[in-house]
Amino acid sequence: MRGRSRGSGSFPPAINTKAWFIAAILAIGFSDSRSAMSIWKSAHGGVFSMAIRANGEFFQPPVQPICAQPTMWLAALSHPIVCLVRKLELLVALLVFVMAACFFIEMSIVKPPSKEVIRGLFVPSLSGPGATGDTIALLGALVMPHNLFLHSALVLSRNTPSSVKGIKDACRFFLFESGIALFVALTINICIVSVSGIICKNSAVVYGVALLACGTSSTITGTYAGQYVMQGFLDINVKQWLRNLMTRSIAIVPSLVVAIIGGSSGAGRLIIMASMILSFELPFALIPLLKFSSSSNKMGENKNSIYIIGFSWILGFIVIGINIYFLSSKLVGWILHNSLPIYANVLICIIVVPLMLLYISAVIYLTFRKDTVKFASRGELQMILSFELPFALIPLLKFSSSSNKMGENKNSIYIIGFSWILGFIVIGINIYFLSSKLVGWILHNSLPIYANVLICIIVVPLMLLYISAVIYLTFRKDTVKFASRGELQMILSFELPFALIPLLKFSSSSNKMGENKNSIYIIGFSWILGFIVIGINIYFLSSKLVGWILHNSLPIYANVLICIIVVPLMLLYISAVIYLTFRKDTVKFASRGELQMILSFELPFALIPLLKFSSSSNKMGENKNSIYIIGFSWILGFIVIGINIYFLSSKLVGWILHNSLPIYANVLICIIVVPLMLLYISAVIYLTFRKDTVKFASRGELQVPETDKSKVANDSDNVEHKDQLV
Repeated sequence: MRGRSRGSGSFPPAINTKAWFIAAILAIGFSDSRSAMSIWKSAHGGVFSMAIRANGEFFQPPVQPICAQPTMWLAALSHPIVCLVRKLELLVALLVFVMAACFFIEMSIVKPPSKEVIRGLFVPSLSGPGATGDTIALLGALVMPHNLFLHSALVLSRNTPSSVKGIKDACRFFLFESGIALFVALTINICIVSVSGIICKNSAVVYGVALLACGTSSTITGTYAGQYVMQGFLDINVKQWLRNLMTRSIAIVPSLVVAIIGGSSGAGRLIIMASMILSFELPFALIPLLKFSSSSNKMGENKNSIYIIGFSWILGFIVIGINIYFLSSKLVGWILHNSLPIYANVLICIIVVPLMLLYISAVIYLTFRKDTVKFASRGELQMILSFELPFALIPLLKFSSSSNKMGENKNSIYIIGFSWILGFIVIGINIYFLSSKLVGWILHNSLPIYANVLICIIVVPLMLLYISAVIYLTFRKDTVKFASRGELQMILSFELPFALIPLLKFSSSSNKMGENKNSIYIIGFSWILGFIVIGINIYFLSSKLVGWILHNSLPIYANVLICIIVVPLMLLYISAVIYLTFRKDTVKFASRGELQMILSFELPFALIPLLKFSSSSNKMGENKNSIYIIGFSWILGFIVIGINIYFLSSKLVGWILHNSLPIYANVLICIIVVPLMLLYISAVIYLTFRKDTVKFASRGELQVPETDKSKVANDSDNVEHKDQLV
């Protein structure tokens, strides 16, 4: 389901905003910082061939700006136009398998004791300083909270059938997909833990490539998780490239500072700290997801089973308990053993303890908060649509029954009467239902009198407003009048000169029409008719305006104001007609000879590919041109090309020698024109001598046996059936 369904549909707006902030910090501030540091470590160790040394010197300050580039490249590669969701999923899967292969190679090089690895896998123990923190960091790195939103949002990109069986099949396939992904992540983490601390020079490059794949995949998923989180909680869509730029910059800058100042140890501590914070923030994504997917109100028949609910909540409480235990024990141990003065410890406790209590309170609130959001049932939605029906039905009836708007196509008297009767019945039922429900509820509820009076004060005006709106729509007089046919024809007559004059001037121009221009008789007759129409229009406008001014009952200042507005518009109309009539035609069309010359220069770019195609045995087979046609055609082609080049060169040289322009102008013209001529000659030579590398399939390769056709059809049906499920 959408992040919005878990967020904005289940919690108040204030809680939504806080939940979005926490999830965005997860996706940007901590996950991306880990990704950036992983990419930089791998860049130093693998990409730039600076092997990770056994003494832990991962970084040198000058390398950092160069190592920051992969995260910025991902900002362009993850643009939805360049890389769609399916391609990104394929890229992430490829990176994960590269990571797994690198760590397995690392294990084969390092060769950790297999018995100890298996015993530590099934008999876990926390021994040594910092073991609990490393365990929490490993949990946060394995189950990144923001990826819970990403996994649930990616369900929307699947073509899931709406039937019950289709949804169950889709849930089963999504379970397999997530299970396989987490199993691969588990094996990778086993390899990481097994080879940690034993990296040697021979395996440094492999380890660097693995870190590069890890950081790059986390960069992609962090960006998309941030978009889905913002879209879900706040219903805000941000362009992908802008989100990539912001998130990558926010993540890279602090990581870069830590890497330069703190060196290898600072970068390592930053990765561990970011992973631990991911584990601490896990309940704020896990608890809403569990409550949403276990709610029969929201999920219906598709809610989690009782076994999944119980097992998930047990695991969730274990994670929460480990986090709280780690925070408490670390704080108490640090307070008891540090060398700070007492007042400093007291001040730290005053700041930190309320934050810990706030964390625990927020987890308890999310866990035990009662779900008050109820989705509307189909019956309730249909009831709401019934109350809104008059606001669509009445305007439709009035419009389709109006002779002013529909003319002869308006509804008949029988359809009008029958429709209005049905409409009033529906409206009456709605009003009766609302009134009876309200009166019945007021009479039989157990609220005190003042509460019922307050409810009536609020609800009764809303009901009266509903009834008033229906009455207004029903009896409102239609004041919009469409122009009649005569008025439209009059407007078209006034606009006629602006289409007629350009047409007459164009069709009478010897420059544009040549021999096909109008004869002198058509020109004279057309212009006479045109001037008659224009004169009638101007006479009509003037006489109407003067007559209306003389005979209306408006005061003098109103008539003067109207004349000030209308007379300039009439003069503008007359000026536009005069301008179109006497405007000199300055546009000169290319003559037939000039067009033929241009076509002659373009001829090689059509002729050479045609000759090469029709003369190729690879493309034409037995139907290719004979040797005589090939030779004759190429000779003619080279003659045409030679004439074109000779004409261009001689014209340019002659014009340069005999014009009256200064020397610098001629030099500038040569600098522009000569490269264009050389480009023309180079293009012709390229088309002529370019080797043909495209091979067409023969008839035998195109033909498929009948048995293979049926097999291909069955395979395509199976693939289509699988695509509908997965």
